[in-house]
Amino acid sequence: MGGIAEQIRELPRFRTEAVCTLQYLMRQQSVTRDNPTPQLPAAAVFEDYWTELNLLEIGKYTADKHLDKFDVIDAIRAYDATHHTDFLITLRAYFDSNANVSTAAGRVHVHGNTIRYRITRRTEEFHIDFDDPTTRLWLWLRLVSTDPM
Repeated sequence: MGGIAEQIRELPRFRTEAVCTLQYLMRQQSVTRDNPTPQLPAAAVFEDYWTELNLLEIGKYTADKHLDKFDVIDAIRAYDATHHTDFLITLRAYFDSNANVSTAAGRVHVHGNTIRYRITRRTEEFHIDFDDPTTRLWLWLRLVSTDPM
């Protein structure tokens, strides 16, 4: 549900919040290898998911302003599709782990050396400076605002 409208003019905003919350939760319901039977909450409020929903707004803003044309996320997505790899999943785990290789490896169920290898190969191939925190932040924002997990 969205917020409680004190005035009738607030209804459209709170309806939008409720719909966005529902759509977000429906996307989260998708079945994965780690979660074969996902459970949705019986009820949810926008405030419980505002961070995730606002990150998705960043994705819309990025697309609307064509800011995504300067980074490599779409190129990596195309590479993954063409080569049947899952580097974006690895990259997301790496960023979500604050660049901690062992934590990222645990998230994607591979050895730490596999994470290091994948990062090194993509650094060379896509000319990404993973040591630059600003680059990592931008790429992480792009990932979570377009592919929420």
